[in-house]
Amino acid sequence: MCWVLSLFSLSLISGADSVSAISQPEAILVQSFRHFDPFHGTIHFPRGRLADRSNRTLRVTGWLGATIGIFRTCWSCYDGFCTSRSICCGPRPDPGCFDGLYYTRDQCCGTKQAAPENHPEYLVQSLYEQLGIEQEYQRLTSRRLEHLASLALPLWSRRVLELGARQGDLTHFFTDRGCNVTIVEPRKSNIVTLRQRLVLGNLFPEPGRVEIRSMDVEDSLPQGVWDIVFCYGLLYHLQEPERFLEKVAPLVSELLLLETVVSTFVRDADEPPEPASMSLRGRVRFLRREDIFRLLKQLFPYAYVPTTQPNHEQFETDWAHQSGLARRDAILEQLDRDPIIAHTNKDKIKYYHEQLFRSHQMLLMDTATSEFLFLNDFFDTKGEIGLFVEVFGKTTQYFLDALEGFLGNCWDSVGLLLMVRIVDFYRKRMQQRKVSCLDSYLDALQLLLWPRLRVVLDANIVSLRKAYQQNLQAPTNNNPHLVTRRFAELAASLYFLSSSEDSGLPDTLQQPLAAMRQEFCTLLSAMANRLDGQDSGLVFLVNNYDLVLTVFHERHLPRNATSVFEDLLRDQVQKFVESQLMRHYPDLVTFVKNTEPAVAKIDEATARSQPSQSPPPGVDVQKMEQVVRNFAANWKRERDQIHQYVMVSFSNFSNGMEILKQVLTQLLLYYTRLQKVILKTFPQQQPAFASEMVPNTTRRGRISDGGRVWCVSAFVSAPEASWHGRHSNG
Repeated sequence: MCWVLSLFSLSLISGADSVSAISQPEAILVQSFRHFDPFHGTIHFPRGRLADRSNRTLRVTGWLGATIGIFRTCWSCYDGFCTSRSICCGPRPDPGCFDGLYYTRDQCCGTKQAAPENHPEYLVQSLYEQLGIEQEYQRLTSRRLEHLASLALPLWSRRVLELGARQGDLTHFFTDRGCNVTIVEPRKSNIVTLRQRLVLGNLFPEPGRVEIRSMDVEDSLPQGVWDIVFCYGLLYHLQEPERFLEKVAPLVSELLLLETVVSTFVRDADEPPEPASMSLRGRVRFLRREDIFRLLKQLFPYAYVPTTQPNHEQFETDWAHQSGLARRDAILEQLDRDPIIAHTNKDKIKYYHEQLFRSHQMLLMDTATSEFLFLNDFFDTKGEIGLFVEVFGKTTQYFLDALEGFLGNCWDSVGLLLMVRIVDFYRKRMQQRKVSCLDSYLDALQLLLWPRLRVVLDANIVSLRKAYQQNLQAPTNNNPHLVTRRFAELAASLYFLSSSEDSGLPDTLQQPLAAMRQEFCTLLSAMANRLDGQDSGLVFLVNNYDLVLTVFHERHLPRNATSVFEDLLRDQVQKFVESQLMRHYPDLVTFVKNTEPAVAKIDEATARSQPSQSPPPGVDVQKMEQVVRNFAANWKRERDQIHQYVMVSFSNFSNGMEILKQVLTQLLLYYTRLQKVILKTFPQQQPAFASEMVPNTTRRGRISDGGRVWCVSAFVSAPEASWHGRHSNG
């Protein structure tokens, strides 16, 4: 069976948020519509030797990708390696060449070296740091990993072909799930980095699962068939993407994961073949979403787009929530713009109702101001509005009737709240003009909008309350439920619009928002209880609460909006941590909890000064010995199992790593508590089994597995008491 998952990000159709068992070949697509801004500014490079002409400050104007080419021709040798073939090595490479990139100094560089601070890779890193590019790339990578995990695809132990791996930043998503990965990377500089990472083991925990091949993917692809072909961020860097997809299709037996940038029209463009641009030939073709989708449907019986996108601004379209705030709150920054004129709207653009509402109210406000001032001057009304009402009353009543008719079938709470904000803004504008002729009209607008908004919010609350009884689709896995995404987007929009400092709105939404939050949490708990597995419900709640907080934090919501979910997430994580330790280290946890009360009142200093005595009541020495020996024999294996479970359970990679840290930290604390129990039980002389205690040097500093390192704060600081540190005679 074969199917394709593709991610772009332009707009217009919806697919499925997860894929279950598939009986025929299928294709799924993820799209990104990126907006690149040219960089203008001065880049200061680190200073090396004063006589080194490579020290310089560059004025960079234009696309950032064009600047990286400077580094391939300006510097010669660094630390015994040549970094420019044209400068050091001549047109005919020496046998010391490695992949056509680096050459040894003795064979082609002589004794002349550039200052280490001026090594091209160091300068590129400096450039990236100054522009914040590396941080942004890591954020994008994290969001893509989160989205991949949230799709709940059947990936375990599959054979994966990754086309265009860059430097392997996404590869470990598959190796962590027991997959064997073949990497095909066309850029030789990336091949060097990948091989270094493979040898050092600082990215791939099991190097034997990864094979790296250097191939020009536009010319040829490897022979064979793979369960999964993974192609993220490559298609739009190719000169002939259509031909590339045709060559990829025969390699897929189960799933093609495709992510690419799409354009509003097909266009060919020049793109410098530099590391930042990733172009291979210097010429690229951007396809439309419909073109890519058409190709996939020709090559695969079924093609899909997931209903969700990576939670990042480069992926603007969220199929699950077409009325996202990201595309609508911009109107609050455009309230003074010219109104929309019907006959000038040549492109037949479709507008949200609040955009038309703003245009109508602005026209009405300006016209009413002019009319009121004219009547006041011509008829000397001395600011009275009676004549204005007589002249303008039918107009304002028409707008009120039109709005009332619209509100009867309006269930768009975000649009309603935006219209409330618009009315409040224009009220303040009329006050600045010192014109009060529309006060009663604006009051009438608010009296129509607020009750309807409350009706819509109450309907959402009732819908959540009844969802479980109405056979809402129960979760089939631990990933965030579709309801969570929709709730998070809606709640974030309402919190954002109502809590802004300049909103000017009364605090009337807190009660319905709190009620909606309570019903949502009740629904989540009910769905979690329907999942099988000891920890499945906990993982489900953690993933869903984390998704809500991710959306809230992206909106920069105030503490009062996020605190409830932060507390809920913290409680569930703590329960998960304790559950994992009870599952993998039950003897340690149970013994510590049961024995600590028996030695709680023993003072270590006093006990050491007294004659040797038998263990205090309530301390089972035989059980203590069993716990120590079992832990020494099995703690690494159990730790690896925890790591594996965490990697496949949590949709947010960063959150999963943080939870893993908490599990390991709590494990250290339990072991430290065990040490204290032993010290208080045997204050004079250590027992024989103490020599089997895991030393601090093993447990502190870093917890590593095959070269992958997780820094854990609690493992960095030494325990308060260490058996091997205090008793040196063992």
